[in-house]
Amino acid sequence: MIKNLLLLVLLSSLTLSCSESSTKSEHTDSNKDTLENPSSDGTEEYRMITLPTPMQIPALLRNTRTNYSKSVMFPIIKEEKSYFTSSVLMGMYLMDLAYASVNNDHQTARIYFDECRRLGSDMGLGIKLNERLVERFDENIERPDSLGIIILEMYDMGHAYFIEQGKDGLGLLLVMGWYGEGMNLVFKKARGNDLLLFLHLIQQQRQYAENLVYGLNQFEIPEELEDEYAIIVKINDTFNSMSIPTIYQLRTGQRNVSEIDQDKLRELEALVEEFRNSISV
Repeated sequence: MIKNLLLLVLLSSLTLSCSESSTKSEHTDSNKDTLENPSSDGTEEYRMITLPTPMQIPALLRNTRTNYSKSVMFPIIKEEKSYFTSSVLMGMYLMDLAYASVNNDHQTARIYFDECRRLGSDMGLGIKLNERLVERFDENIERPDSLGIIILEMYDMGHAYFIEQGKDGLGLLLVMGWYGEGMNLVFKKARGNDLLLFLHLIQQQRQYAENLVYGLNQFEIPEELEDEYAIIVKINDTFNSMSIPTIYQLRTGQRNVSEIDQDKLRELEALVEEFRNSISV
């Protein structure tokens, strides 16, 4: 039975919603293959899921005064990547763009913005990621909250374009990218700095991993991304093998910090590094 996916993107309470609606792109590219969704057998089942946006984790890190570190960001890759891998890479860059933006690293934010725009144009988003968006980015570069709106608009543009073009699977590849890079920020910046924030984000990422795997399973995964998909599945499986205490359980004494499986956390962190290294190859 085919399960048709209904994506509900849940925005963090620390971010602002987009103020402009997307316009329909006139771009078509018959030379690009989309992720294939198996044909329906006439029986449809809907499941509502939540997926992360690239602003959630950076905003939480900033609002909890976690120290900013440019060294944890995914480096800009100069060599050309394949069409599908570029989709994942753009998702990773969007996460790092958000991280630099909310921390007022204007120069780095501009570098990642330009890379996102370049990759977006290669993916068919050139008409939407137009010069006016660039002007607005430059005008608001010293205003993190305003940049957050622009980043979410870029996300919204891509999401709307992929739906309009019947390329929902490509949108999920973007999510795969910023999910992996978001996990990197969780381990590199939240862990060891703020236990409660770390546990909150880990619980959140656990649910997102399950939802992302469910969404990706509705499509045929491109051969070139089978390894990265397998890593995401392993992350989800590792989460499912863990019993993570909630903040409420810790505060009420129902459970304690010693119950957190450090070996499983190290396994998750290693999988995140494996994902990032796989994209960079």
